[in-house]
Amino acid sequence: RYRDIHCVMEKFALPPRITFEQSPVGSNNTDKCVLKHSSGAEAHVLLHGAHLTYWKTSEGKTPIFLSPSAIFSENKAIRGGIPVCFPQFSNLGKMPQHGAVRAKTWTVAQSCVLPDKDETVRVVLRFVGACDTNEIWDQHDLCQTDYTIQLTKDTLSTSLSVTNLSSGKGAPTTLSFTAALHTYFNVSDISNIQLEGFHGLEYLDNLQARQSVTHETDTNVPFIVDKETDRIYLKVPDRVAIVDNAANHKIVITKDGGFPDAVVWNPWIDKCKAIADLPDDAYHNFVCIEAAAINGLENPVTLAPEAEGWKASQTFRVEPM
Repeated sequence: RYRDIHCVMEKFALPPRITFEQSPVGSNNTDKCVLKHSSGAEAHVLLHGAHLTYWKTSEGKTPIFLSPSAIFSENKAIRGGIPVCFPQFSNLGKMPQHGAVRAKTWTVAQSCVLPDKDETVRVVLRFVGACDTNEIWDQHDLCQTDYTIQLTKDTLSTSLSVTNLSSGKGAPTTLSFTAALHTYFNVSDISNIQLEGFHGLEYLDNLQARQSVTHETDTNVPFIVDKETDRIYLKVPDRVAIVDNAANHKIVITKDGGFPDAVVWNPWIDKCKAIADLPDDAYHNFVCIEAAAINGLENPVTLAPEAEGWKASQTFRVEPM
């Protein structure tokens, strides 16, 4: 398994498109992969948690928010970027909040530049030994999770795939899990944005004991974030967007059917002050839209031993207005 950064560099580096950087002396868990597209687009992903921390478009925009107070420490998730919530979203199971893998070291499984018209730069990170929401199975290697990051001139794509390995281990077991890619998006100011694609949808309000609510159906009433917001939207369209009027662009999020749901989160004033790794006023600067497979709380994804596997993807693009 290629966890040692020097082995990773030797086997998977494809300079100048894919390089690896070792943590500075005295720092923790910042070994990272740097993807560079010929257009100037760039993305950074840490081996710790398979955590994407940076994306720059070919036009120099940086749509991903990383907390300036983020803590890079062993066994701790990083605030901002794209945390991988798996195999449990939130507290929907017996594991710690948002599951185990976001604070584990992942291995590198593949790196390449695809021979397509987009010159797609790709890296695949892997974690073997995660578990379902019923029991932690780190010692049994029953589950393989692959996280693929793809960079083009105009887009960033991330996909999560899960393979049930239990048949090969002599203990066929059906896995069950929930998952989300907890993306933090930079915004010019929370007061400047509107969210598209959520009108008329059912959501579970995490601030009201996950009570079911139907979002306003009138699309002439804009969806603005003007208070603490923590909602699990169900059966969300494949395309939603953040319209940033001050930045004069929209961030378009396209997801596939593997992620039927989406979480919208902003901690607002009081909760932001209570979160140690966020500046007190950081709620102004981001909104989270998290592609998710939650399925209404009672119906986690199940993956039988003989199943081909499960996969879900999302893609981001910044469009001018």
